[in-house]
Amino acid sequence: MSDVIAGLGGRADYVASVPNVDSSKLGLSPDEATLFSMVGRATQIQEVLSRSGLPEAKAIAVLLQLRAKGAIVPARVHKPAPAPVADATAQEDVELSDERRAEILAMEQGLADKNHFELLGVGPNASGDEARKAFYELSRRFHPDRFFGKNLGSFRGRVEKIFLRLSQAHEVLTDDKKRAAYLKANPGLTVSRKGAVPAVAPVPDAPRARTTDDDVREAERRARLAKHPYLAKKARVNELVARARGQLSKGNPGHAFTDLNMAAQIDPGSDEVKALLVEVRARNDADRAETEFKRGQLLLEQENPKGALAAYKSAVNINPRLGAASFLAARLLWHNENNVKDACGYAQKAVEAEPKNAEYQVLLGQLMDEAGHKALSKKHFEEALKLDPGNAEAKKQVKGRWPF
Repeated sequence: MSDVIAGLGGRADYVASVPNVDSSKLGLSPDEATLFSMVGRATQIQEVLSRSGLPEAKAIAVLLQLRAKGAIVPARVHKPAPAPVADATAQEDVELSDERRAEILAMEQGLADKNHFELLGVGPNASGDEARKAFYELSRRFHPDRFFGKNLGSFRGRVEKIFLRLSQAHEVLTDDKKRAAYLKANPGLTVSRKGAVPAVAPVPDAPRARTTDDDVREAERRARLAKHPYLAKKARVNELVARARGQLSKGNPGHAFTDLNMAAQIDPGSDEVKALLVEVRARNDADRAETEFKRGQLLLEQENPKGALAAYKSAVNINPRLGAASFLAARLLWHNENNVKDACGYAQKAVEAEPKNAEYQVLLGQLMDEAGHKALSKKHFEEALKLDPGNAEAKKQVKGRWPF
């Protein structure tokens, strides 16, 4: 079996519906309409073939017909590049001297057990200006922009992590309120870790008036942090998630799915994005199934039972829990196609989706009786009577038919 389908691409490739195409003007056959509804924004060819319910050769022919009519086109789905494998050894082939490698590795190793003062290399009584000066000195060595254009390999991630921690320490120690809260939460920081005499906590100076230079420096600091790759990535993911939630609240799961897909490419490990994607897929499938079900109802009203059956089958394939679609598909298969075997399968799906629906139980009982499964037939008729004691068909079937 070839993995390449002429005119479409490889089985693992994707096809997508043409944006803003009006399928009602394309004169689609029932099979074409069913497969067109499965394609959506972008779906793998092999997934469409497996879900179509048609013989593979027929399904391929239908996809080619859809492309010829301008309904679908091959699509490219951009997937995030695999994350680089970190290499912690100093032997990695990067554009850094041995001294710089050692400095970065040593600084990274101390991130976990150093407090803000130790990280900036200042004493516990250091003023905000001293902390700011120490931060700027360290920025000369560890700001990611200092390595622009160089091949850093895994050391780029180390530098970014170091600079983020330095920025956090600087932000806390140069802000009177944040510094006071930090010292209150960590009272031992005013005592030397080597057992020296406890340092006397400094008396806060009277707050000085903020100057224009302070505002300029603050704006520059925020601008630098905004450009930091880690923070920029996080902000972009948060923006996409918020936008997706807004689309969900408006009942637009398709738009939400697009935003969440972009967020997943930026941050593949986000649990929040993964959970939202599961929710969006479920809601999107429910909407698609409901659309197919309504299309089936319309085709039935137009006296097109074959087209209606294809639409109901498509709805069940998308959402097996849509009991009404399974029920109507079963009836059409029985009465119009005389296909008792397949009708039993769809009737069973209807009962599994809504076990307390007496009408579904009756239909399954009738089909089981037709197929020669008398005991199972009796079980479903009796269940229908429990749910609806006045059900005429169930009473008629049970009354005096079985001695057991």
